[in-house]
This record gives sequence, structure tokens and C-alpha cells, in this order.
Amino acid sequence: MPTYSVDIEDLPELLESIAKNVAPALRGALQSKIGPKALEMARTLSSGPYKMKDLRLMYDPHGPYSVADPHPPLDEYWINEQTGDFRSAWKLRPALAQLKITLLNTDPKAQFLVQKNPESSGATRMIKRPIDDKIEADMAPLVVEYGAKAIRDMIEDQIKAKSN
Repeated sequence: MPTYSVDIEDLPELLESIAKNVAPALRGALQSKIGPKALEMARTLSSGPYKMKDLRLMYDPHGPYSVADPHPPLDEYWINEQTGDFRSAWKLRPALAQLKITLLNTDPKAQFLVQKNPESSGATRMIKRPIDDKIEADMAPLVVEYGAKAIRDMIEDQIKAKSN
């Protein structure tokens, strides 16, 4: 591992430069690493194997995702591909002024499938389909990992630039 030395009188300027570059480093990690992984995961979880005809065969007496008698064939956060419209409607929207990315689904069915409270959209007969919770939970460790690496790399770059 290389070592660098910085004169003590350059330390305030170095710290100011590091502080100024933390947000851009994190934003870069979100947009280049985490966002694409979240989008890939959303599309994967929207590729469940069951078509409408398969789901109809699972009525016993209610559908597999019914509140009355839930018996989903997969974990409830999986969304079956069926037509592929929902799967292909995932979009990634970076927030340039903030440290966040937004993963959204533009399919009209998303109001019933992608939310913490499906009852608010009238989906009272279907169990919650927490695909968004699953993505958030699985991405959280990556935010820490990639965020820490981005900050570490940025600090090293700043020190190199100020090094004697």
C-alpha cells in the first residue's frame, strides 16, 4: 500500500476538499453501481414464471394472492411476468441534487403491486407484494459497501493530490 505525506499546514485545505467531495463520490456510487443493481433486481423479481393460466389453476377456492386464503407459489415479493409489461416498465431516475436514486415502475398495475400499502389503491383483496421492501433490504448492504469504497477512494485521491 503506498504511503503519502501531507504538510500540516495543508491539512485544513485537504479536509475542506474532502468534505466538498463526499456527496459527489456517494452520488457517483449510487448512480453507477447501486442503481443498476437495483434495476436488475427489480426486473429479476418481476420475472416470476407463472402465467395467468397457471395462476387460474391455483384457485382453491381463492387465488394464490388473495387475502382470504393466501397460498402464493413463490415468496410474495416475486411478481409473475405474465405479459412482461410490468417487468419492462421499471425505470431508474437519478436525483442529481440529492443523494438518492428512484426506482419506479410506470406500468398502471404498479399501483397495486409496488407499495407498502396496497389497500390505499383499492387492492384490498390481494396480499401485499413487498417487492420494493425486498429491493431496499437487499440494496442496503451494497449502499454501505459501495459508499464506503467511493469515499475511501476519493479521500485517497485528495491526499495524493496534496501529497509532497
